[in-house]
Amino acid sequence: MRRLSSLARDGKGAATVEFAILVTCFFLTFMAVMDVGWYFILQRKLAQAVSSAAVSAFTNRGAVSFSNIPAYIQAQSGLSSASVSVVCNGASATACTNSSRTGACLSTGGVYTATSAVGTTCSGSSYSTGAVSGYYLTITATASFKAIILPGRFFDGSTISRTATIRLQ
Repeated sequence: MRRLSSLARDGKGAATVEFAILVTCFFLTFMAVMDVGWYFILQRKLAQAVSSAAVSAFTNRGAVSFSNIPAYIQAQSGLSSASVSVVCNGASATACTNSSRTGACLSTGGVYTATSAVGTTCSGSSYSTGAVSGYYLTITATASFKAIILPGRFFDGSTISRTATIRLQ
């Protein structure tokens, strides 16, 4: 008992204990900041890759290589696990073509309505005045994010998603 009370009054190791507590708090805070930073870095990389693919598709709009877009985005972003979907005029990827393109009107709410040809006037209250049908390409890329320290709820389900819609014709 006497030894225990003398140990409690001894302050020789107090600085070491305080240092250990502070260093632990510092590293936990540092790791949380790294989580947030890495989330935004991945978000930016994915956004740049989708934007780059959209610009490339627009530049080569007469001969777009639709099947190569997913690999292009994965290479540009450095995220080989990114899931990429390519959709033309709101239909599946198999509807994407470089010849005999059909038209679609894109409403202000993002809904596609098929038309007989590209260049016809879109009529209705859901379209902007003077809207003309076109051939639209939508690229969506999604990647998962796994935080080290912070729970996933801080990052909206830990999924990063970016979409770009461009008019090819």
